[in-house]
Amino acid sequence: MHALYGRSELERVLDPREVIEAVAAGFIAYSAGRTVVPPVGELLFEDPPGDCHIKYGAVRGADTFTVKIATGFPRNADIGKSTSNGIVLVFSARTGELACILDDEGFLTDSRTAAAGALAARLLAPPEVACIGILGSGIQARLQLEYLRHVLPTRRALVWARRPERAQAVVVPGFSIEAVRTVREVAARCRLIVTTTASREALLLAGDVEPVGGWLGAGPADRRAENEGIEAHKIFVHLPPGVVEQIAQDRGAEALRRGHPGLVDAIDEGDEVVPTLDGSGERLLIAAARQIAEVSAEKMQRDIFDVPLAGGGWH
Repeated sequence: MHALYGRSELERVLDPREVIEAVAAGFIAYSAGRTVVPPVGELLFEDPPGDCHIKYGAVRGADTFTVKIATGFPRNADIGKSTSNGIVLVFSARTGELACILDDEGFLTDSRTAAAGALAARLLAPPEVACIGILGSGIQARLQLEYLRHVLPTRRALVWARRPERAQAVVVPGFSIEAVRTVREVAARCRLIVTTTASREALLLAGDVEPVGGWLGAGPADRRAENEGIEAHKIFVHLPPGVVEQIAQDRGAEALRRGHPGLVDAIDEGDEVVPTLDGSGERLLIAAARQIAEVSAEKMQRDIFDVPLAGGGWH
């Protein structure tokens, strides 16, 4: 009989701070080429809209590997059910035998997503964030704040949702949360914004966001191009005065300029949205991000950016 752990057992033992560090270690291992991660299996449904992802991976040399099945059905919220569900299977990497079943009902997937958001904020947020902006009112709206509390000192948040009553219902212990009626108000009052919706239309537009020094953000990058926040498959770069000149002096930046002139030109503008490219083009964006990190944010944890990058994607 294989060990079976349910959601309630996992909730009791999972520490958000440990999850954030585990996600950071996973990203570093992936970028360093120490993992085996096949393409994601995907099932898409239209009526009702939903998806099922089958994800699997292993860290080379580890004792176990995992296979995860995760589902997302956004209309479940209308019938009082969770929009997220799933299960994780853990196998021995020595014998291939099933070691245990984590019947997490999507809890581990949701926690990993929140931890990745917190890690991005820890690395890339402006030095001072007085208020966090949240677009959406579902599971991630709450979990992102739960995890951000471990990397940011602020306990103030603005929440926008298509249904105002749902924004007003978002409650996270320890946070002072204000529901607002427009996305533009969130953009005007917050220097850190987390998009947590399943929208297929852009909600947060280039003209809504005020330039802030040293902030770099990426739009969604999955194959369905869900434009939940900044227009999909695009990069936003905002730099303080003088940083562009420092980057331009670097030999690598000159290579970027030759390979993709529009990228560095857009960085010069300081408030442009740059379309990402497939394959090597995405590697150029990563290279730019590494250079930006090195010259514009002393607090940046360089271990994320300085490891060799594999796969040509945004990690």
